[in-house]
Amino acid sequence: MTLWQNLCTYGLALLQGVGITSLGQLSDQSLSRQTNVNNNLPSIHHDHEVDFDFDAQEGKIHTQPKPLPWQDRFLPIIRTDLNYKTNNECNYPSDRKRWCFHHSINTDYEEVALVPNTGDTRHFTLTLTSGETFCGDGYCRPVVLINGQYPGPVIRGNWGDWFNITVINKLSNGNGTAIHWHGLRQFRTVWADGVPGVTQCPIPPGQSMNYVWRATQYGTSWYHSHFSLQYADGIAGPLIIDGPSTTEFDEDKGPIMLTDWYHKNAFSLYYLETTKGPPDPQSVLINGMGTFSKVAPNSNNSLSIFACEPGVGPDGDNCKPLNASMYSTYIEHGKKYKLRLINTSATTHFSFWIEGHDFTIVATDFVPIEPYQVSYINVAIGQRYEIILTAKSFEAMKGKPANFWIKMRSCDAYCVGDPCTAAPGKRCTYEECRQGIVSYDLKSAVSPDKNWRSPAPPTSRCRDPPRDKLNPWVRRDLRGHIQDNLRFKSPFEVENQKGTQAPPGANATLVNLWNIKFNDQDSSFMINWEQPTMKLVNEDVPIDPRYVPIEIDGQDSEWTVFAIVSNWVAQGPSKPGKPGVPLHAIPGAAHPIHLHGHDFVILSQVENATARDATFNLNKSFGVDLFNPPRRDVVMLPADGYVIIAFKVDNPGTWLMHCHIAWHASAGLALQWIERRDDLPKLLKTPRAKGVTKQLDDQCREWKRWYAASLDKQDDSGI
Repeated sequence: MTLWQNLCTYGLALLQGVGITSLGQLSDQSLSRQTNVNNNLPSIHHDHEVDFDFDAQEGKIHTQPKPLPWQDRFLPIIRTDLNYKTNNECNYPSDRKRWCFHHSINTDYEEVALVPNTGDTRHFTLTLTSGETFCGDGYCRPVVLINGQYPGPVIRGNWGDWFNITVINKLSNGNGTAIHWHGLRQFRTVWADGVPGVTQCPIPPGQSMNYVWRATQYGTSWYHSHFSLQYADGIAGPLIIDGPSTTEFDEDKGPIMLTDWYHKNAFSLYYLETTKGPPDPQSVLINGMGTFSKVAPNSNNSLSIFACEPGVGPDGDNCKPLNASMYSTYIEHGKKYKLRLINTSATTHFSFWIEGHDFTIVATDFVPIEPYQVSYINVAIGQRYEIILTAKSFEAMKGKPANFWIKMRSCDAYCVGDPCTAAPGKRCTYEECRQGIVSYDLKSAVSPDKNWRSPAPPTSRCRDPPRDKLNPWVRRDLRGHIQDNLRFKSPFEVENQKGTQAPPGANATLVNLWNIKFNDQDSSFMINWEQPTMKLVNEDVPIDPRYVPIEIDGQDSEWTVFAIVSNWVAQGPSKPGKPGVPLHAIPGAAHPIHLHGHDFVILSQVENATARDATFNLNKSFGVDLFNPPRRDVVMLPADGYVIIAFKVDNPGTWLMHCHIAWHASAGLALQWIERRDDLPKLLKTPRAKGVTKQLDDQCREWKRWYAASLDKQDDSGI
């Protein structure tokens, strides 16, 4: 079928020239002593290879780290007490900045030679099945699951560990699959990135694949299918790499997966995106738990009731409110808790808050930051925040109920499943945004106290926190290494193709197709699952323009800088009765842009550029912030604005960059970086890549054989 697209769009412009020299890295000294630590996690084996540093420019392999500059602020925290707690953590509640093997929060994980060499490989097996019934919000529907559960099992290990994960495809619905380990750099292991059509062929039904990679970063993330819209139907789970923290805490509460939830199969909803925009979810889940609710009539938006009745109406047979549950967690007076927020939604960016409590942000994505306190946080799709919640003292709680609501709403200011609509002269209380409970008393059944109610977060258009608050703990000073007044050329332009026939049965006669134009590239993103880009590059085969390949070259020390511009407006006829308003203008919206293979620095982030007279103009120069800019792997592209970001060209591979609204990625809002094309075949010949090309060839052969006989064919971008 044709790839139908009606999607969030943007333009992209590249900085003139790369070749910027490297900046001094801020780090601990590399110390030689190592101590083996057994963390009591599943199936640990000491069987990985030496961590080679491959010099792609000279084809050499180095096993010794080069000396690095020293910075006064980052004096090493040397641990002389190596008799760790009985649960074998690498630090104590009172010294979370320290870590095993003489490492600490000050160690620069981007210098891979400094990453702890733990000697541990952690083995996991993920089995994917379909057809099971899941009733997480009280509405039962068929889903696809990992090891029979949603979310999938926690994959957890230590900073520096190797992971060997077997993914078995037992899906009975005919789908292939591939698992992406979100946010991991996959430094010199691009083949483990898990993107069908980019780094591998899909895993056919009845087959399996081993992913082997090293955790060179630490923090909170998730893993998910990158096969079309599959993750929205249940193929997702939390991923935790334990490491040091910028703030002390008493207990790690583990992952808190925030997601919107649909009552229909995501693949069946795809064409709504192409004709009307992303479909609306029906509810919200926290760690797979939620309630399918709506506001009770005449309750002034203050009382939630179940949204369907068992045995009544078309959904009655699926409606089982007794199966619904709500996430809750217990805390003790005066203690500090780490909560790991992960937005795994298909459509929704959340504002998250806890009634009556502020909390401290200590990490964004995989980057530890200088702590700062907030009353709420916006979490875009794909983003992660580690927060520290300080429980109130016994005195402060005396005479008060022991429970507090966890609340979430779309950062566009509505509650998922039931937008708040206030009566004339009234205000929304957002009671229907209640999604969980923090409790000081395990036996308490008392409803959270309304006297502790926090004001709802302001309408924010889904913007990220202020850039001056997201200060990475390990600093980067890019002054003198990237120009502070940038000019751009060769923009990516979003073109509008009008008058395309809508899919059969769609409630529309026309849809708008969009493509991204860059120089001679004039196609929206669509890969061929049988011909992954990494294989084509390794075999020196031409790449189809529909793959939207953007080639960059350079040395490990060099940077590429580019701008992403939101909501380019198509030229053409005006809307009837509205002169000057283009017929096919793109509506204003914010979009989470995720880059594989790298953390990037955010040099500028401008919202509502047109209204502020800051329209992206190729004829002007752009001032940027070069001293310790924010770093992460998902950035919110502001509505009607732009971002300027940069990353080091130090990781040869084929790396996807895409909007993480699942519907938009499925509809083609993506491109891929072909990073250091000539070095990728060399990387595939290193000891670390032993067996990779054979696995790739064998799996592609099996996929091609299976796909030729399958009735289910690709009808979207493939990712």
